[in-house]
Amino acid sequence: MNPAIEYALRVNLFENLIRFPCSIFIYKYENPNERIVLTLHRKFGEKKEDALIVKHWRLKDCQKNEILPPFSEFAISPNELHISDYTIIPGFQVLEYEPEYYPINQRQTSDAPYSNAQEKRYIECMEEFFYTKRHKDRRRDWLWSSFMTAFLPQSFDKVFVSHQINSQQSVIADNFPVIWKGWQMWTKYLLTSEGLVAPELVLSKSYETKLRQIGLWKEKAAKQPTGIVFNPQESFVINAPSLQSSPWQLVE
Repeated sequence: MNPAIEYALRVNLFENLIRFPCSIFIYKYENPNERIVLTLHRKFGEKKEDALIVKHWRLKDCQKNEILPPFSEFAISPNELHISDYTIIPGFQVLEYEPEYYPINQRQTSDAPYSNAQEKRYIECMEEFFYTKRHKDRRRDWLWSSFMTAFLPQSFDKVFVSHQINSQQSVIADNFPVIWKGWQMWTKYLLTSEGLVAPELVLSKSYETKLRQIGLWKEKAAKQPTGIVFNPQESFVINAPSLQSSPWQLVE
């Protein structure tokens, strides 16, 4: 991990920097393909009593006839964010943070001024240091692989090529609009985040502590989930027009 981020975690810099609403991606430590998305939002009662609403979206239990995964809902005190079993689920780990690195080797000498492009890139890196574009892309890709596990058309099981995710999404968007609508719903409800710090960073130390308490933590992190494995030697075949219709009832 980046030394600056490691230091920030050790001194609890992120502990109170979470912003709501947000989603947090977690997976079972001993079975990375068992995934849950936590969504959190604040709720204020009539007496202005603050509560934190937590939903557990169980991705592995998603059915093809339902547009969104099933979920369980809980209410906790905001003060319990880092200790409640509803937010720090025993036996689970947060999606590892993906940092960004500034390419300092582009400078010719240590005292040479930055070019405009280098200065712009440096400022972008600093502004996104704790919630990088790479991590946002990783979150989206992680969610997409779970979505495809649930809704990949049957005819694609052995013919859907392992190209860039953008290519996969283009095929689905162009040929299976109902499935694509499902993906838009997933991003609407499960890919929410606010603030300058990645939600996974905010809770990463609490999850590590919980894993240590129950004797599961290993210094080498559990292997990250990979999702569907596609055969890169095969090509696209579109032959499932029946999937244009769906029992989904799309409710905005």
